[in-house]
Amino acid sequence: MNQIFLPDFYSSYLASLSTSYPDRISVILIATLLSLFLGLFFGRSERYAVPFAWKIVHRFFNNFASKADKVGRSTSSLVFRGSFITIILLISATVAFYCAYWLVHHFPLYRLLDIWLVIACISTGQIIHMLARTHTLLSVKGRGRHDEALIYNMLAKSSRSDLNVADSHMVAREASAFASLQFERAYIGPTLFYLFFGFAGLLIATSISAGMWLFGREGQGKGFQMAISTLQRILGLLTAPVTLICYLISSLIVPAAGLIRAFSALFIWKDKPPYLSGGKTLQILSHSLSIAFGGAKKDPSGRILKREWVGPKGVSAKMNVDELKRVQYWIFASILVYLALLFANLVFLA
Repeated sequence: MNQIFLPDFYSSYLASLSTSYPDRISVILIATLLSLFLGLFFGRSERYAVPFAWKIVHRFFNNFASKADKVGRSTSSLVFRGSFITIILLISATVAFYCAYWLVHHFPLYRLLDIWLVIACISTGQIIHMLARTHTLLSVKGRGRHDEALIYNMLAKSSRSDLNVADSHMVAREASAFASLQFERAYIGPTLFYLFFGFAGLLIATSISAGMWLFGREGQGKGFQMAISTLQRILGLLTAPVTLICYLISSLIVPAAGLIRAFSALFIWKDKPPYLSGGKTLQILSHSLSIAFGGAKKDPSGRILKREWVGPKGVSAKMNVDELKRVQYWIFASILVYLALLFANLVFLA
C-alpha cells in the first residue's frame, strides 16, 4: 500500500506546487510590501511588535499556559502539560487551515484573502518601527517624551522581557536580538512554509513560532517547553539556512557591516548561542556589526533566562544606542534581499 501511496502523494504534491508556486510568490511579495507600509506608518498604534496571529494565540493560550507551567511541579508533569498545550495549538492551526481553505475555495477574491492571511502571520514594518522608536527613546533627544512608558511597554511585551531594571544598553541589546529572532520566526518561517505547503504550512509554522514566543522561553525550562522547542528546531532546518543567506548578503549593503566578518562567523563555534536564542544568525549579526549580545534576562513570570555572550573579542557589552540604527537597516536590508530572491525566482520560472 505504501509503495502505491507515496509516489501518488509526491506526484500530486509536486503537480499542485508547480501550478501554485508562482502565485504564492506574488502573494508573499504583495503581503510583505503591505506589511512594511502598515507597520512603518501605523506601528505607533500597536502594543505588540508581533504578528496579529500571535496576538490571537496570546489571547487564547496565555492564561492556560501560565497556570499549567507552575514552579514546583515535576518534570514529567510539565512535559505532559506543555505537550498537551502544543497539541491543542496545532489542532487549532489545523482548524484555521480548513476554514481558510473553505473561504478561499468559495470566495477567492483574486487572492486577496491569501494576501491578508499572510499579512496576519508576518511582522516586518512593526519590527523596524519598534527599533526606530526605541532608538528615539534612548537617544538624548528622545528622553522625557510622554510616550516613554508606551515604548518600554511595547518592547517588554513583544520580547516578553522584564525591563523594569534594565539600563539603556540592555534595552538596546534586547530590542536588537528580538528583531533578529523575529526576522526568522515571524517572517521567513511563515512565508517559506506558505510557499511550499500553502495555508497548512503558513498556519502551522505560525502557530509553532507563536507558541515558542509565548511559552518556549528560548528552550530554557523544566520541560514545559520541550515539545514546542523541538518543533521550532524542525522548522529551523528550512528557515535557518535561508536566514543565513539573507544575512550574508545584507552584510554587503548595511553601512559599517563587513562581509568577511559575517562569513568568518559561520566557522566560529566557540560561544555560539543556542539556536532557540538566536543561533548562527545572531552570531553573524554580532560579528558583522561588532556588537555584543547575551546576558541574563527575566521573563514576565519572573524566571531568569541565562544567555551566553556572543560577539567579537574586545567588544564592550555596553551597546551604543546608535547601533540600533544599523540593526534597523540590517533587518530592512534582509527583507529586501529575501524579496529580491523571491522575485528572481519568479522571473526564472517565467
